[in-house]
Parts: sequence; structure tokens; C-alpha cells
Amino acid sequence: MVDRYLPRMPPDADSIAQSFGLRLMGTLASSGMARLATMNSGESMFELSPGDPYAVSVRKLAEHILGHAAGSGKRTLSLLKRWLFLRQEA
Repeated sequence: MVDRYLPRMPPDADSIAQSFGLRLMGTLASSGMARLATMNSGESMFELSPGDPYAVSVRKLAEHILGHAAGSGKRTLSLLKRWLFLRQEA
């Protein structure tokens, strides 16, 4: 995963994926102002701006990763999965 504040500056996501010889599965939405507000407030973006495009795209990425992990037959919960379950219970 590559995180960038300036999505229009080179290199773009396709170039980064190609340079590592990887298939680009997707990109995260940019949301500089919401991310800045989150950092300044010290609150989670999922609580402060749950409908923000960046928060939504991170949530979709996590669900995608967890979906693939669930299909692998692993019985242990990853840190990401435990975090998501804790977030849903709160």
C-alpha cells in the first residue's frame, strides 16, 4: 500500500505497481483535509468522518483483505481483524 497526500504528483499508482512488478488492485481516495482534521483532533477518522471517501475506501480495503484471509482457512485473528471487530462493537 502506498499512501500519498498529493495524488496528482508523480509517480502515479500504476507506475508504482509496475515498478514493483505487481498488479494494481485499487487505490485509496485522497482526502487531505479530513485526514488533517483527524490528526489534529486525535480522534479516529472512522468516528470523526465515517462517510469520508478515504475512510470508506480504507474500510473496503480492509474488508477485501479480511475476505481473502477468511478463505485461506487460517484460524487466528489478525491484528486488523481484531481491530475491526473492536471498532464494530464500540
